[in-house]
Amino acid sequence: MKTKSLIVCLLVLVCSACSKSTEGRDDYVVLEATDEVSEPTSLSDAGGASVALKSETAQSNVVKPDAINKKLIKDGNMRIETKDLQASKQRMDGLLKQYGGYYESENLDNNDFETSYNLKIRIPAQSFEALIGALEKGEDEVKSKYIQARDVTEEYIDVESRLNNERAYLERYKALLAKASTVKDILAIEESIRTIQEEIESREGRLKYLNDQIAFSTLDVQLFKKNPYKFTSKQKGPFWERMKKSLSNGWSFTIGLALALVSLWPVWLIGAAVIVVVKRIRKKRKDKQ
Repeated sequence: MKTKSLIVCLLVLVCSACSKSTEGRDDYVVLEATDEVSEPTSLSDAGGASVALKSETAQSNVVKPDAINKKLIKDGNMRIETKDLQASKQRMDGLLKQYGGYYESENLDNNDFETSYNLKIRIPAQSFEALIGALEKGEDEVKSKYIQARDVTEEYIDVESRLNNERAYLERYKALLAKASTVKDILAIEESIRTIQEEIESREGRLKYLNDQIAFSTLDVQLFKKNPYKFTSKQKGPFWERMKKSLSNGWSFTIGLALALVSLWPVWLIGAAVIVVVKRIRKKRKDKQ
């Protein structure tokens, strides 16, 4: 009888332990699955709700390392010399059409030394290396090349996470606004909503810019052709024309000198005063002698 009683007690203890363990796991699963924050019931609870929402949402947005897709911005510049500028430009137009790119800006510069096209090209990121390879394989000579890839994964994830948090927080404030009963609470909540909406718009703009830079790479290309040196002699005119020009220059110099002397009239007055004083001093000395 004692043995049977002992066995029954052990079975009861084991079942009780299993029940508690199962209840603990169920509670953990429920909390992890819902991942919600109770809605603030008043304006005084809004500050606490904001901390709770940001804390729990940040935990729910943790991304596993193997699930991260790298966000890269590729850009660079190339300087290419060609013997036939127009033919090379037409070839460039064809490559952009082939790879789905476009010119963001296009400038033509023609001087005594060279004629060049300064091109700012936007090309789909997946075709960036293909375009560079096609330019290097052409008949033109690549004088310089600089290519870089910037990893903006961390910034992208940060902006996206903050944006999601602010959107969720905005919904909570809207729900709180619907329950507000006093004018003071309504105005305070509306001001908070306005601030959050401005932050959301700012982050949406940044995210849109990053997506554009990631999707389309930027390549600055200077396509140029050296111009042959041309000697241009400065031919002088006939003798009488040169004589007239010399007389004109001499007269202009004379007028300028006269005007300069007139502009120094204070100096002349001071000089004259000094001369008068010196003469009087000398005359007094002679009279004493």
